Amino acid sequence: MNAHAIRRAYAKNLHDNGASVALISKTLGHSDLSSTVFYLDLDVEEVAKDLRGYL
Repeated sequence: MNAHAIRRAYAKNLHDNGASVALISKTLGHSDLSSTVFYLDLDVEEVAKDLRGYL
């Protein structure tokens, strides 16, 4: 277990409990949502669907 694994587990836990990708991105300090999508190993279509809910 290393710091990266803990950080990734924290991010996945947030996502699994309903946090938006945008919120997780801010929490992790990512400057680009694509970094967070890659970090969480999410499908781009899934992210697009989540974001559409805010429009």
